[in-house]
Amino acid sequence: PSEPPGAEDAGSRLSAKKPSTAAKKAKGAAAAEVAQPEPEARPPAPPPPPELVRYSIADVASITEYVMSSLLMHASLLQFVFSGGLRPGGGSAVTARAHVQTAAVPLPLSLAFSESAYIDLAARKLAEEEAAVAAREARERAVVEAQAREEALRTEAQAALLREEQIEAEHTLRVSSDEVRKLVDSVSGEINAALLARQQKLLDRIKAISEKLGSR
Repeated sequence: PSEPPGAEDAGSRLSAKKPSTAAKKAKGAAAAEVAQPEPEARPPAPPPPPELVRYSIADVASITEYVMSSLLMHASLLQFVFSGGLRPGGGSAVTARAHVQTAAVPLPLSLAFSESAYIDLAARKLAEEEAAVAAREARERAVVEAQAREEALRTEAQAALLREEQIEAEHTLRVSSDEVRKLVDSVSGEINAALLARQQKLLDRIKAISEKLGSR
């Protein structure tokens, strides 16, 4: 059947007014993008601390070359210098001391002395140094005197021991065994002779007494 006139135009107008699914999705995405709030602006990052040093590649190369050519190559020398003169192998090196006079650091005005106070301070320091020197000399004299007394006592003890040895040597009889035997024989002979003589006297007295008694 034939369509009435004007029906095709009405359908085309309706199809033109009706949006497609893709158009709807695109329109919805655009609306979402428009409706999404803009992100808040972040504050700027704080600057790095001053102690944080940033090196460039050239600086890192220079530092590496310095470490390799200076520190590692002269490690033994640095250890010798900063270890008080001791060798890495354990041996000791000959060291020398040099007195270096440096410039005096002036005191702040708040600690400044007047002329009289400075003179008194210098006098006190001088008196303290003199007292320290006198005490050290007294200690040294005491040590020397103690050593002298010990030496005198040691010498006296050795002299007394020597005298005792001399006296003992003078009173010691140095005789041989033959001389001792002869001396014993001589003494025993004298004792026997004395006993015989006394015995004879006793016998004589007894005989005389018996003769007197017999005559009566």
